[in-house]
Amino acid sequence: TRRPTYDRLLVVKWDAHRCVFPADEVCGVLRFQGPELTVPPATLAKSRSSNTVGILSWQDRAVDLLDADLLFSTFNRSLT
Repeated sequence: TRRPTYDRLLVVKWDAHRCVFPADEVCGVLRFQGPELTVPPATLAKSRSSNTVGILSWQDRAVDLLDADLLFSTFNRSLT
């Protein structure tokens, strides 16, 4: 079988680790002020698998702010 190919790959570095993720779209780095974040819905916030710590409205879209430490900890555990 052939491996899937992706038009875009996002390379991220956290601490001393690098990870690569397929991405449909990369919009760059977005800077925002803390008060711009809203609390995630209770159904998302209580989910055991959620890494979302806030929601930001950007260009008529809802963008999740992820807890980077938790995200990469989860990702690293999935590799072992």
